Amino acid sequence: MSLLRDDATAIFTAAVSAVAPDRLVARALRRAGDTLSLVESGEVFPLRHNVKVFGFGKAVTGMVAAVDALLHEHIVGGVASIPVGMVEMLTKNHPRFLPAPACKVRLCEGADGNMPDSAASHTAAEILAGVKAATVDDLVIILVSGGGSALLPLPADTITLADKHTTTVELAKRGATIDELNCVRKHISAVKGGKLAAAAYPATVIALILSDVVGDPLETIASGPTVADTTSFSDAFAVVTRLEAVDALPPSVLTRLRLGASGGVVATHAPFASADTWLHNKLVGTNRIALSGAEAAAVSLGYTVHRQDVPLEGNARDAARHFVALLRDLRDKPGKHCVLAGGETTCVVRGTGKGGRNQELALQAGMLMADLPGTLLLSGGTDGQDGPTDAAGGFADATLLAQCEAAGVDPDAYLADNDSYHALGKLDRLLKTGLTGTNVMDVVVGLVNFPHHR
Repeated sequence: MSLLRDDATAIFTAAVSAVAPDRLVARALRRAGDTLSLVESGEVFPLRHNVKVFGFGKAVTGMVAAVDALLHEHIVGGVASIPVGMVEMLTKNHPRFLPAPACKVRLCEGADGNMPDSAASHTAAEILAGVKAATVDDLVIILVSGGGSALLPLPADTITLADKHTTTVELAKRGATIDELNCVRKHISAVKGGKLAAAAYPATVIALILSDVVGDPLETIASGPTVADTTSFSDAFAVVTRLEAVDALPPSVLTRLRLGASGGVVATHAPFASADTWLHNKLVGTNRIALSGAEAAAVSLGYTVHRQDVPLEGNARDAARHFVALLRDLRDKPGKHCVLAGGETTCVVRGTGKGGRNQELALQAGMLMADLPGTLLLSGGTDGQDGPTDAAGGFADATLLAQCEAAGVDPDAYLADNDSYHALGKLDRLLKTGLTGTNVMDVVVGLVNFPHHR
């Protein structure tokens, strides 16, 4: 297993490196003297010591560093909301992602355990206040990445942060997709669903966005704080109803959603009718870019690559079954093969254990691979954090079930308790990278090198 595990780790590492935030910013922005341009569109913006930078998400520390390196003397201030432990982790593993000491953009850590908290809410209020203070002469750069929803929690009306937290937990427990979660979060937020961009008007706004959502819909990434909301209060209430969560949500949330669905709340205040003159949303990082990096690495290691065009979605255990079937189809083909897929699955939480979608996918896959010697599967989150754990994901191969038996681990029981972290940990099958400083969903690597093919 060790050689395949090493190869899979190298391929996954290449995927993460391909979406390094400094590289993505460098591809998107270009400076010539006192002007800034967007590489793709060629749009040009004057630099007059008028730049304010705000950000939120798991990748924005490196994005801030890259923007500061490019525009330092023109930046007059800003705030970025980043995960707890990010500065320490980047200092150890990726120091180039840290802004220079003289950077005028403050980094504020919050969202411990990848959940909204008071620290992140305080930073979100600072970001909103800073954006509101921008004038028509200012250039506001907003940096958005995966994890941004938890790092920009500013509830609307009388909704408390605890109410919002309960809402997110209850919907996630019932298997809500990222689109469904974001739909609800936008309608109980003071900044999401385009409201943050609206607060900056009439300043010029450039939003650089890394996607952690399948299909890369800008309005869904981090709940679309800079994008006009196309969902409605009725859509949000329909999500709650479909997931049978009405009785589990706080009264303040239900009151706002019901009032909004009946027309009692204005869905958005954003002046988006003239958005083409002041608002520039640019997608700069995607899972596809990560998969391209993984593919190049796999080819360099001698593998024939089978890249899946359809993103991984749905229940993690179902995705595991599908992916193992792909590996099984390759068992009679000569040579070394690499199956690559990206996306984001979900877990339905019924137990009290610890884990995440990638770990659950890996554990389920390993239970189906006993007849596939010479194969290995790695499933990992490009952010380095799978669920509320310190692991990015896990590994599976044909020996997992035998190893479980020898170690006294009942994989079915661990899966039933949503405790994939402890199961894989006892088997030394956790993928631990530390926080990577980026986030474009998940990458699954499957390697096939059957013994009779060697």
